[in-house]
Amino acid sequence: MKRSAGVTLLWAVPALAVLSFAGQRHGLWGGDEPREAAIAREMHASRDWVVPRLNGEPFLEKPPLAHLGAVIVFDLAGGPDARLCRLPSAAWGFAGLLATAWLGAMLLGPGAGLLAAFILATSVEWLYITRHLLVDVPLAASVVVSFALFQAGYRRRGAPKALGYLGFAFAAGAAFLSKGTVGVALPLSAVSAYLLLRREYREFALLALVSAAGLLVVAAPWVLLLAARGGREALRVFLWDNQVLRFVSPGADHAKAPWFYLPAIFEIFLPWALLLPPAFLGLRRRPGESEGDRRSRQFVLAVLAVPFAILSVASGKRHLYLLPLLPGFAIAVARWAASADAAPPARWEGRWARAALVVFAAAAAAAWCAALGVAVYARHGAVAAAAGAAAGLAASAAVLRRELRKPPDRIPAWSMVALAIIGWAAPLTPAVWEMLEREKGYAPLAAMLEANVRQGETLFMYRPGERELGVVGFHRRAVLPVLETPAELDAALQASGGNVVLVREKVYDSLVGEGTLPASASVQARCLLPHRNQLLLRGR
Repeated sequence: MKRSAGVTLLWAVPALAVLSFAGQRHGLWGGDEPREAAIAREMHASRDWVVPRLNGEPFLEKPPLAHLGAVIVFDLAGGPDARLCRLPSAAWGFAGLLATAWLGAMLLGPGAGLLAAFILATSVEWLYITRHLLVDVPLAASVVVSFALFQAGYRRRGAPKALGYLGFAFAAGAAFLSKGTVGVALPLSAVSAYLLLRREYREFALLALVSAAGLLVVAAPWVLLLAARGGREALRVFLWDNQVLRFVSPGADHAKAPWFYLPAIFEIFLPWALLLPPAFLGLRRRPGESEGDRRSRQFVLAVLAVPFAILSVASGKRHLYLLPLLPGFAIAVARWAASADAAPPARWEGRWARAALVVFAAAAAAAWCAALGVAVYARHGAVAAAAGAAAGLAASAAVLRRELRKPPDRIPAWSMVALAIIGWAAPLTPAVWEMLEREKGYAPLAAMLEANVRQGETLFMYRPGERELGVVGFHRRAVLPVLETPAELDAALQASGGNVVLVREKVYDSLVGEGTLPASASVQARCLLPHRNQLLLRGR
């Protein structure tokens, strides 16, 4: 048994590492990563590890844990590097996968725990978000680590129990240092609900006592240092404006209806969302269930339902905010799949699993066909894409044929894992990767500035968003002067010595429409970016 477990770890851990670290070397992507990368760059330059800053101004939406990881990478690399800044996210994602395997093993057994880790590793949102420098990645990893450490303590007595609960508190503290109070609320509410539902009041009191001490050790020092640096105003901005008001205010960023997350679950957990309906039904109480099965079922329900309710009540909602719940979804699916080992699945469950298997195979084939189409259209990397497509199609067909020949008395979850990995390899082909860089990256903007901003000229930014501040500040490694009014814009363009101003095309058009564009402004260059074109202005 031990030898078999050792052999499993020899292939499973490297495979999870590849799924975590492959595809991390790319430029800044999306709307949020440039901001986080710029904050990390300024932290690296200033050596101020307490107060996050964006373009020189305190940015107190979130604590600095995610940025500190990038600072360490910058130190090792000799300076800020857009292609290395998200390596800490890969490490956090890998830690989240290992914690999911550990938690699943304690709840369901080693095989089901490992299956849950691979389900999580091949789910679309986990794959995508862990390839960005974002605060949500250490948050999600810390939350699942806290659940695993709670279970490790919950199952023991004496000192090991206290150590497990203390580890739970430390992990919740890391979640706080990643994204604030929600990092504490998610694990603590789920575990508290589980203990109170089971009427284990002494266990709850012990956990509350140890957690309070652990959270004070981990989270309080940063809060005190923030107060020492910024005073009461800094605490008000962080705790009230960015924690309380962003949670309850109808006018908060990304405000959505309470039911927004109901369909979002099935979007972010693809392709495994196909198995969520039977997995959720499998969480019902069944006749004759053992006490151990009951505990594991109740715990899975708690870590899914309670955090989901909290996030649904919050005013601000985005798909990536559900990232901490994905390990629970993965464990729920693995639990349903593993249940077939104990008893044959119902006929409808077997048919459902087979239909899902066919969809997995079709999706893998479609991914490789799309990759080949992109390569042919781009006239680049067609040979590699064709070879990958041939191998992917052959492997998908072989897996599908093998499983369909078997009787429908089991859930072919591992075959679905194989098909998911085959499909997710397609975007790594050169032509698709270059397309993703064009669609999500900012290389054209950096190139435009490099070509048009002359030595000795000052680059201003007019009413920039956080995205522009992040991209330009990171690539130019500087704090940039910001203009807010047409009068300031006119003065900058007419100043002697040569100035240029970067402005969003949408803002420029609004100035033209309002008749407030200074007569001194002329368009020097235009950069086409998806949904956010940029103009470079120079004085006439």
